[in-house]
Amino acid sequence: MRMGKLPETILKRSVLKQIRTEQNPIEKNAGVGCDAGICVIHGNPQNIAATNAVIEGTSHADLYFGVYRAVNGLWAAGFVPKWMTVTLMLPEDFSEQQLRACMKELNECCKECQVEVIGGHTQTMAALTTPLVNLHVMGKPYRVGFPLQSTHHKVQAGDAIVMSKYLAFDATAKWTEEHAEELEKRFYKRFLSEANDLAYAKLENGTPVASVEIEAKVAMDADVVAMHDIGQGGIFAALWELGERELCGIDVQLKLIPVCQETIELCEFFGKNPYHMKSCGALLMVAHDGEALIRELKAVGVPAVILGHVTEKKEKVIRNGEEIRYMDLPKADESEIF
Repeated sequence: MRMGKLPETILKRSVLKQIRTEQNPIEKNAGVGCDAGICVIHGNPQNIAATNAVIEGTSHADLYFGVYRAVNGLWAAGFVPKWMTVTLMLPEDFSEQQLRACMKELNECCKECQVEVIGGHTQTMAALTTPLVNLHVMGKPYRVGFPLQSTHHKVQAGDAIVMSKYLAFDATAKWTEEHAEELEKRFYKRFLSEANDLAYAKLENGTPVASVEIEAKVAMDADVVAMHDIGQGGIFAALWELGERELCGIDVQLKLIPVCQETIELCEFFGKNPYHMKSCGALLMVAHDGEALIRELKAVGVPAVILGHVTEKKEKVIRNGEEIRYMDLPKADESEIF
């Protein structure tokens, strides 16, 4: 099989079809485009949701954006992240000093996200050459009775598809930190420093751009009808999954998808496509009144644009001027094949 995220056909055929949920409390099972699994607890008005992220490597960028990808999945499902368990699968040559540094980094990131590490598991494995970190995050609803990601599809034809922030900040940070020597042969150090600063920047209220907390809260208060985190596979995969989950068509303008110039130049240097790369901190939102949502987001310092609209047809269309392209099944995330 290809590197990275499983192709959707294999996911449906060999993973999702094998899952049999026997208990009634499951509000939302595993599925394409589902940011979290939601469980109803009898006698308790609050549901519980869980999601996870798998990280290959323990660099600063790996752990920082990995934690935010995990917690962002819960925000996108309408839940507030509260608790995390950490599973570390390490190669035999991974030292105790490296382990200590890894856990310190994870704990600092969780503290910034206001998430408590409540347990986990650590072991070494002879077959591994790269550390694997699995982050399992659980949380409670943003408000009672408001799970966005449910079996009740509320999107309508004509609804606006809104995106916050920019694409591929994960890779921007990782490249400028881990390939600085190679990049300095082509770019000025100031350019690389500014590109790295963009990835770790904070909004006016101090919230990191890697977090979708602020826009998710604004969107839920504005009664948006759907949200989806832009994870593995990038914006094209996220749009496809959103359409599959909500049983709707998608029509967006390619030129409206926001990408910082620094990221574009780095992607060109490495021969990567920013539209096929995970984008921590960017969130898709579907709203009946997209312009009103944009105004509310900008009022709290979150940049956002309307990419396009929901359609009645099942086709998922990307327009680039006069050219029309129909989305295919999501491709491999280009962040994974570097």
